[in-house]
Amino acid sequence: MDIGEITARTPLVRMLLPMVVGISMAWAVQSFVLFYVCIGLTWAIVAISVVITVRHHQSNWLFFASIFSVMLTFSLGNALFQYRLPDNLSDDADIAFAEVKSVSDNESSMSIIAYVYSAVDSVGNAVDIDPQNVVLYIQGNDYSIYEGKVISFAPLLKPVSNMGNPAEFDYCRYLRCRKVYRQQFLKRDQYKIVRYNSSVSASLADIRRVITRRIYSLPFSPESKDFLNQIILGQGTGVDDDIRQSFANVGLAHILALSGLHIGIITLILSLLLAPLDYLRLRKLRLCLTIVVLLFYAALTGMSASVSRAVIMSTVTFIAFLVYRRNTPVNTLFLAAVLVLAISPFDLFDVGFQLSFMAVLFILIANSLARKYFAKQSKIAYWFTNLVLMSAASMIGTGILSAFYFNVIPIVFLLSNAVIVPLMPIVVSVGVVSILVGSDVLCAAFSTGFDWALYFVRFVETLPFSYSANVYVSIIDVVIYYIFIAAAIVALYKSRKALSAIFVSGIILYFTLESTVKPAHSGAMILNDFNETPILLYDKGRSMLFPVVDSDYRTQFSIYHKKLLAVLSIDSLSETDDKLARIYRVEPTAFMANCSTVIVLDRYLPKPTVPVTLTECDALVITKNFHGSIKRVLDYYSPRSVILSGNILPDRREQLLSQLKAIRMPYFDINASGAYIF
Repeated sequence: MDIGEITARTPLVRMLLPMVVGISMAWAVQSFVLFYVCIGLTWAIVAISVVITVRHHQSNWLFFASIFSVMLTFSLGNALFQYRLPDNLSDDADIAFAEVKSVSDNESSMSIIAYVYSAVDSVGNAVDIDPQNVVLYIQGNDYSIYEGKVISFAPLLKPVSNMGNPAEFDYCRYLRCRKVYRQQFLKRDQYKIVRYNSSVSASLADIRRVITRRIYSLPFSPESKDFLNQIILGQGTGVDDDIRQSFANVGLAHILALSGLHIGIITLILSLLLAPLDYLRLRKLRLCLTIVVLLFYAALTGMSASVSRAVIMSTVTFIAFLVYRRNTPVNTLFLAAVLVLAISPFDLFDVGFQLSFMAVLFILIANSLARKYFAKQSKIAYWFTNLVLMSAASMIGTGILSAFYFNVIPIVFLLSNAVIVPLMPIVVSVGVVSILVGSDVLCAAFSTGFDWALYFVRFVETLPFSYSANVYVSIIDVVIYYIFIAAAIVALYKSRKALSAIFVSGIILYFTLESTVKPAHSGAMILNDFNETPILLYDKGRSMLFPVVDSDYRTQFSIYHKKLLAVLSIDSLSETDDKLARIYRVEPTAFMANCSTVIVLDRYLPKPTVPVTLTECDALVITKNFHGSIKRVLDYYSPRSVILSGNILPDRREQLLSQLKAIRMPYFDINASGAYIF
């Protein structure tokens, strides 16, 4: 089978690739001008193709159709992605009403995605507004707020923004991909629950809450409850970060994310439950019921991109059986991707969609290669070879994405997947039956099975060279990697001399870019954080987090800022390192970094009986715990500039800013400008 035959069997790839390019370019430019340019180029190329065809008296309709489809889908990709930023609420709107769409709980706060649909003025008259999705941050955890509830609040919406830390998660883009462009912080007394709106989405959320309450009411172990809630409903905010990291380190991150694996398990369970219908010659009814249940399950779990992809592929496959038509798995995968992107183009940048699509694509390619090269082996050898190839192909397809998003490359993924993945259908089945029956024996069996699986995962994680942590790759690395893989796949199907040139030129380009684009590996920075005032000092692999805080915070810091640590080639955070900075143990604590003297005001000014070691400094950092005035601070120190920590409360921040402006002291507000880098 050559490349021409492969592309002939997968015609939808000619539609998918231009859509992906169009959506990507629209994201980069975000302008309607690009859309009109693409439309103009489409018809210009169509006209040129017609002229060439007529002038040469050739009926080259295939070339004409190919050009037309490429440009049309390229334009479609731009058109799908374009959005109109909703206008901010009118100044006349004194009270806004918003319906809660989703809720995420944190340790001391909660974030709500809500749909603002109406507003009134001070006398109760309706105000004309542009309905929009917003994110509301609630102080504390108010468990009376859930999907479907309508809340009222005084709208002071601001554009969403990131915290400004280097190499941080782009939360702003994450929200924009979900059509959320504005945010607001609310205290407990700044909003009111008005009523409950009954809708399909709210009803599905009610079902999820019922299942979640059922899970947490049964005698599972605490960690297994979070795990079961995650693998069934995708509601895994309670799963510990260290467990997630352990699964990612050994190549099992897909276990904790709803994807094709979970849809396959659900399909297997349905096949076993509905098997009697086959004996009654009602196979079509079984397939129809399976399709209905899968669609309901996808809606119940929130229609994530990875679940939508898996459900669409399963549905198309079952429909092909129903109408007695041949089904090409790769073409079905491309169809699922086209449909997902046509409905929600933003899902192209969803991590779950990318990992799910690339994993399935490479598994299908490996299966094809196994049939081509190893089909003549014995059944056992062919089955084992196919299993190894599919596991390796999945990691080859998603390994670079795992390094890009999670900064880790699992090395022993074959071992971990070979042991854990075959057990997943049994584990999920026992968990589902436990929820339905409520048997203490089944609950204990599920908890024991999870504990043993977690023990195995952590054992594999401790093996030498089990994974490579703090790996940093850029988007250029990802593109070059997939170009190499595509060239290698083409070479396996049809070898050409040009492929050698592609490999050589690609390697030269890669090392050229790697040698010219290198981040600084020595320095210091004050990061933006709501909880602490983390100051990171680093020098060629050595690092220190200052001031010294508890080990739990250092662990959370390492997880949250993992990409930053990978960029700086930092393997671990130490409490003290005299080679990095000279620490002065005075009140308050001071240190030197990069020839800059920095004093951190935490809680109190020096007592009069304690001599002040440093009176002049380059920067004076004011934290949340300091309650003095700027004027009194200047009686002790003479700073060149003042740095306001990101964790200072809003009211206190306004007071400090007013004092700094009054005395015309140069200052840097980390909360507004992001991290301060020395």
